Amino acid sequence: MRLDRFLSGQTALSRKELTALIRSGAVTVNGTVIRRPETSVQPETDAVTLRGSPVTYSTSHWFLLHKPEGVITAARDPKQETVLDLLNPAD
Repeated sequence: MRLDRFLSGQTALSRKELTALIRSGAVTVNGTVIRRPETSVQPETDAVTLRGSPVTYSTSHWFLLHKPEGVITAARDPKQETVLDLLNPAD
């Protein structure tokens, strides 16, 4: 995966901002300063830092849910069942 693409998925910065940071020397991979945004990284195994702070790799999980009638789409509700109540924490 390209370094700039990896960082854009793990931070709130734009690819343009990240490209500038990478070129300025603010990013290291396995302790080596990287200045090329197209550098290939292995997110699961490479140690990436941005401005000296580690960037950890995390993935998103998407769920498709057929919401039953009467279940509300809120994170919490003290009186009604929510869609989050239907998910198993292990999911």
